Amino acid sequence: TTTTTAVISRQLLIEYAQRQSAAGDTPISDADAQDIANRLALQAVLPTVLPYTIKDLHIINDSSVNAFVTYITKLNPLLNTFATKHTQNEIQIATEALSSHDQSNLDQLVGIANLYRALEQNLLALPVPSNIAPLHLRLVQGYKDLRVATEGMHDMLTDPIKGVASVGHYKDALSALVIVSQDYANLKP
Repeated sequence: TTTTTAVISRQLLIEYAQRQSAAGDTPISDADAQDIANRLALQAVLPTVLPYTIKDLHIINDSSVNAFVTYITKLNPLLNTFATKHTQNEIQIATEALSSHDQSNLDQLVGIANLYRALEQNLLALPVPSNIAPLHLRLVQGYKDLRVATEGMHDMLTDPIKGVASVGHYKDALSALVIVSQDYANLKP
């Protein structure tokens, strides 16, 4: 398969050759070469993963206080169990693997991605009052985005550009989950 790094590298060489050809005998400047590299690096795209929709949730037509309390009572143990099992930092694992060039360090990310996947499935199965469904959807999607980014970081040594792009995606997903958690904290029955 063609890696993201291979695609970007090929595009870099082609564009560099085109600019050099247009410049004639004058070598292109370091600034021009850096401009090409920066622009192409921004084009690094992670594989497209379809987002969850409201239809993926188990929505109940009860928006009463009792339904809200039941929902929170079932949600908290799911998140607490996940937090108990999720004890490693994905960014730290990726950084250490890059420093040591040791794929076995990155293999730890497979177990973490599996934890995220299990949480996603549990959150999708949880009965959700209809008035909370949009917020719950953001919660599930946030954990899915972290899983996808974690899976991308697993390829850090074999596809470095994909791995680096996944780190950025991970940070964005984590920021989005912080906002979701603040919205949950402000939620009133």
